[in-house]
Amino acid sequence: SQLARIDSLIGHFGRFDTLYVRDGRIDTLRSQLARIDSLIGHFGRFDTLYVRDGRIDTLRSLVARIDSLIGHFGRFDTLYVRDGRIDTLSVSILRADSLIITQPIKISVPFDSVKTGTNLGQTLTVGNGSLLVPSGTGIIRANQFVGTGSMTTAVDLGTAEVAGVLPVEKGGTGITAVGSAGSVAYSNGTTLAFTSAGTAGQVLISNGAAPPTWQTLTAASLGAWTTLGNSGTNPDAPQFNFLGTTDSRALAIRTNNTERMRIKADGKIALGIGTSSPASNAFGTVQISDNSTQANYSALAVYSVGSVPGSDASSTVTMAFQASKQATSYLNIGGYLVSAGGTNNYALVAGAGGNVFLGQVDSLTPTPLRNTLLPNGNPNRTYVHHLNISGELVASQQSGGFGPGAPGQVLISQGLSAAPQWASPASVFGGTTWLLGGNTLGTEQALGAKDNVALPIITNNQERLRITSDGRIGIGTNTPSNSAVVEIASTSKGFLPPRMTSSERDAITNPAKGLLIYVTRASEEGYWYYDGTRWLPLISTLSANSTLVTRYKTSDESVTNSNVLQDDDHLFATLGSGQVWEVEGMLDFSSSSATPGVAFGLAVPMGASFKLSYHSNDGSATGFRAGVLTSGSASVSVPAGGSAIVFVRDIVVMGSNRGTVRFQWAQSTADATPTTARVYLYPKFTRIQ
Repeated sequence: SQLARIDSLIGHFGRFDTLYVRDGRIDTLRSQLARIDSLIGHFGRFDTLYVRDGRIDTLRSLVARIDSLIGHFGRFDTLYVRDGRIDTLSVSILRADSLIITQPIKISVPFDSVKTGTNLGQTLTVGNGSLLVPSGTGIIRANQFVGTGSMTTAVDLGTAEVAGVLPVEKGGTGITAVGSAGSVAYSNGTTLAFTSAGTAGQVLISNGAAPPTWQTLTAASLGAWTTLGNSGTNPDAPQFNFLGTTDSRALAIRTNNTERMRIKADGKIALGIGTSSPASNAFGTVQISDNSTQANYSALAVYSVGSVPGSDASSTVTMAFQASKQATSYLNIGGYLVSAGGTNNYALVAGAGGNVFLGQVDSLTPTPLRNTLLPNGNPNRTYVHHLNISGELVASQQSGGFGPGAPGQVLISQGLSAAPQWASPASVFGGTTWLLGGNTLGTEQALGAKDNVALPIITNNQERLRITSDGRIGIGTNTPSNSAVVEIASTSKGFLPPRMTSSERDAITNPAKGLLIYVTRASEEGYWYYDGTRWLPLISTLSANSTLVTRYKTSDESVTNSNVLQDDDHLFATLGSGQVWEVEGMLDFSSSSATPGVAFGLAVPMGASFKLSYHSNDGSATGFRAGVLTSGSASVSVPAGGSAIVFVRDIVVMGSNRGTVRFQWAQSTADATPTTARVYLYPKFTRIQ
């Protein structure tokens, strides 16, 4: 409650975990058989605080006023008043584990167990209110009492054990519980508390005024390099991880307690110096040495007892003996390399003009004819037989150079007296190569072989397809049959043709004769092929044990100018050899012809027989026609603008061959006006044997 007033707050058999008042007023707080864990009043006022048979764990009043605090058979674990006032504290059979009052208060007297005051001359008396009882029948459970006034030495605290909390500032620990094994006690400013136990190897880290915490130290948290190596380092922003020094000190690296390398504060590097004070020598930028008495070099200095590269004061590089070097050249060999085979068998010789001779030469003073780079030191060589570079070989755009090139290009020779040029790899082969990323072709190109060999296609190092030299294709086999254009071989997978609905099949534009597809529509499901004029089923969708199949027309089908029976596109079934089937169904025809009529019949495979009975309205509401067919066809009339309904019932006995049984129909008299077999007419095939 902030800047508010609550006249009466009553809790009966209830519980308030926290009752908090700031800058407000509660005239009466009454709790009977209830528990309030925390009651906090900040700049507030409680005219009467009344507790009966209840419990308030913490009563805290900061710069507040409580006119009357009454507890009857109650308990206050902590009663805390700071810079406040409690006009009346009246408790009968009260236990207060901690009574903290930092400013003088007025407590009315007498009351049953305790009386005290702040004025001089008043006493704290234990007993029945007026008599001292030294036997201990009156007991004060108070670990701390802060206030003014006097306490008589005749006070008897009784024989019962005193329990509670003695604050740290009065010499106690302030610990109200025992920490878990491995925990550490710390002060929170008022009492001592405990950390968690932590885990093995962790360290306790201070968090300032906040409680300390256990943490696992890592190389990253310490900013250290470990002997097992670090991960997640970054030499760039924002981490800037590095190995080295931040002051003007050198970095020394040792093995076997012997210094092997030193990086000086100015960035110069000494390797294998064998001394701990390289600053006494004016080393070069990088110096490699096996002793500590070498002369002063700059740039790259490699100094040893043998003939190794080094540098002189002019920052040029020398090879072999320094006494033989020629200081005017950039790469100053100043001597020679001797190959195996005897005296004067020189593998490399440097000429006076800085020219280099490679191969087997026999002179240390080359003639002008040999002042070039030779692949063989044959003194009788001619320019035609050897590489002759009369100028600089440079990667620049200047005269005589050939530029840096673009990523992925290769350097291609342009012949004698012309600089090499950068070009794409495809141009090496005249643009006739197939690139992994694909080619851009201006005209049609061929992929394959020009001689009498097969072309295999491989993935994952396994041959997947082969085109033989005579054009046969093998998939899953490298020896396709001579009688097949394409052979597909597999013992674990099948051939899957295009799958579609019958509507999608019928929408195919200009289907080729023999085109094969698989229809997924339930009433027509199965393989279909195009015979050049119409789609026909390749096989029945009936399984070996099927006993019933129903076909129906999914759309109207019309015929004009024809009295020749034609196969219906939908009314059929492929039946097995030796089987007997019952066929029944309904046919529905319409026509607006001047000579309306429709003929119908049943087509069966060779060797099969049937008997079909029918009856029809014969073109009128009262008409009737019936008959029996064992071959040929029957005709019924179609009423103008109406339908001819024909009910059929049939027995089909299959011969030694399986095949398709199909209804056929046509115009009775050829007429330009369409005669139509209407949607949803059907036959039902039921196997009876």
